[in-house]
Amino acid sequence: MSEQTSVTVATIKSRPIGRILRFGMGAFMLALVVPEIIQASWRTNGLVVAVIAGLIAGYTAIHLAVWRLAPNLNRWLGAVIAVTPVALLFVFGGTIGQIASVAYVGGSLLIDSINGDAGCEVMAVPALLLKKRTHLACLLFSPLDWLEDKLFA
Repeated sequence: MSEQTSVTVATIKSRPIGRILRFGMGAFMLALVVPEIIQASWRTNGLVVAVIAGLIAGYTAIHLAVWRLAPNLNRWLGAVIAVTPVALLFVFGGTIGQIASVAYVGGSLLIDSINGDAGCEVMAVPALLLKKRTHLACLLFSPLDWLEDKLFA
């Protein structure tokens, strides 16, 4: 990735409305799963934590692949590819997969909100761990960020 692209990727920030919406959606998603986690057995919670750890490991691998091997990947196509594993987990992972996927995405949205990042929501944890962000778009919030930039620039 060229130096100019690295600087551009690092400077993409969300504006206040985007940050508030990300925070609200993340808090809502976590509020949905916290009662399930409280009522679940230790075994179930252990499995949820293991699945979330797997998501973090998988998304860190995807993050590194996008950062190093596919820096010119279309940001929207890359976002679709990145969101697919967590979406499949939600659909086919049963209760544990649903709890883990909603908790992961909700936590990622909170991280994006606090950091002011405007990138792909599922890449927030690897970006925090590796201190590098990808250029991928956020399927839900990037259009809203674009609109907010146009309205309030």
